[in-house]
Amino acid sequence: MGIHIIAKTLGKTITEKGFGYDEKYIENERYDFFDSIRCSGDTDFIYSEEIEWEFKYDDPEKPDYENGYRRPKYIEKTKMWVQKNIPESNKDRLTKLLDDMTQNQNLWISVSY
Repeated sequence: MGIHIIAKTLGKTITEKGFGYDEKYIENERYDFFDSIRCSGDTDFIYSEEIEWEFKYDDPEKPDYENGYRRPKYIEKTKMWVQKNIPESNKDRLTKLLDDMTQNQNLWISVSY
C-alpha cells in the first residue's frame, strides 16, 4: 500500500454555520505542477521521524489527519534528507516540491491513501 502526496495552495479559513455547530475548512487549490502519483520513497518521506512538520487543520479545535495539511519546518534540512534517503527516481520530484514550498509559503501538502 502506498500514499499520495497532494500539493495544495491554501487560502483562508471559511466557517459555515450549521445546525448547532460551525463547520470550518481551509480554501485550497490543487497545485498541478506536482505529480501526486504514488512514488517510491513517498511513505518514507511522510513518516520520517527525522523531518519536523508544521501542521494546519481545517478546524484547529478538531485536528484530524484527513483534514490536515503539512509542510516541513526546515526545508533545506529536508532537502538534504531527501538526497540521502529517497530513491534516485523520486529525488528530483520531491526536491522540486520543496523548492516550490520555499517560494510559496501557502503551498502545503495533504496525504491520501
